Amino acid sequence: MNEKQYSARITRKTPTAFVFLLDLSGSMEEKVQFNGQTFTKAEAVAYLINSAVSELVNRCKRDEGYRDYLDIAVLGYGGERVWSLLPQGNSHPVFRKPDELAHAPVDTLKTFIERILPDGNRTISTLETKSWVKPQALGKTPLAMALQEVWRLLYDWTRRYATHACFPPIVFHISDGEATDAEEAELLATAEKLRELKTADGSVLLMNIYIGNAPERQSILFPESEEELPDTPYARMLYRMSSPMPEIYHPEIAAITGTRTPEKCRGMSYNASMNDLIGMLRIGSISVNLIS
Repeated sequence: MNEKQYSARITRKTPTAFVFLLDLSGSMEEKVQFNGQTFTKAEAVAYLINSAVSELVNRCKRDEGYRDYLDIAVLGYGGERVWSLLPQGNSHPVFRKPDELAHAPVDTLKTFIERILPDGNRTISTLETKSWVKPQALGKTPLAMALQEVWRLLYDWTRRYATHACFPPIVFHISDGEATDAEEAELLATAEKLRELKTADGSVLLMNIYIGNAPERQSILFPESEEELPDTPYARMLYRMSSPMPEIYHPEIAAITGTRTPEKCRGMSYNASMNDLIGMLRIGSISVNLIS
């Protein structure tokens, strides 16, 4: 990977894009433990995506208001369709600007987080976050359709900025099940086509986060090879679908994984817990440190 890539400063003239692609199939109704409480997977993921979007929007805030450093999209797929989960805006059919999101008339949700203090006592903290994304779960898992929609979205975006040194778009795909609308060969081809889109600063980054259904199994974060994953076609397919992680992310990946060699890893996690998902989203958003 070219070391000079994935280093462009993020400005209003050279923005970047974040796309969150969420599996909203029926299995997202399954229960998980998060912050000492029981949620459906759909509820927990919606909360975490709302938190991630809040952080991105806040990074664009300046004294005079919110600057258009980012284009942000959240797409859901389930049943037989793919749709935008963000409130309606004026800038684009799917992408939203930070200023639009900051001023969107949406609900505010309170979340209670249980923490254990150094003396062993427990305390409950209350956090508030805007609820741009609502939890949903329905039907099948049309992943091929969803990836094709993201390709169309980013094909237009990268063409618009083809001559600009923009930090490449980042796609976070969060799922808990196998695709129901395509075989492996089609999914791999579609993912490769998506990753081939590029700006002058590098290719689109695709990160796949598979939410675990087996708590007794250890999470696998940023694997270096397929052999680290369970010997199942879907797990290894997700590895091949995912992007190698550029150098800008290596220090944080090394910190979160301990002994892993960042130079060889891919943007993927398997059997991820909600806390793993938080770490993956945080690492994937490190590019906002390049905002000028």
